[in-house]
Amino acid sequence: AIDMAALHSEFTDVGSYNFIFTWESKFNGGTIPWHNSEIPYIFRNADYLEPSYTPRETEKLMDEVSGAWVSFARTGDPNCDCLPKWEECTKEVNHAMIFDVDTRLGTDHDKELMSFLPDKAPSFTDLFKGSNVPEEKK
Repeated sequence: AIDMAALHSEFTDVGSYNFIFTWESKFNGGTIPWHNSEIPYIFRNADYLEPSYTPRETEKLMDEVSGAWVSFARTGDPNCDCLPKWEECTKEVNHAMIFDVDTRLGTDHDKELMSFLPDKAPSFTDLFKGSNVPEEKK
């Protein structure tokens, strides 16, 4: 996601934004976020799902997540009044909104962790072959 956001930022005039959903549910003694666990918050129905509901935390998080998605759908920019300023990703810096009890903007927040991964060197440029991306940007 970091590599794709950085590459996207080079090919567009609109912003490239990254996020991570880290809120841990109190359900069943504690549950880490699962794949797509942010979706009930996007659609403001997390309070109907027991694993997604914790009083006061869920309501605030629904406001933040759904506010960002609605703003992004309207304007192409996820910034809204209920969030800290959401900076765009660039090739040099990964800004990511970290949705949690205390939602915050992270800047290269997982850079040290990512350094432990083996060099995978994916070629995202190959994804653009045959597209209408200018040759000098490939």
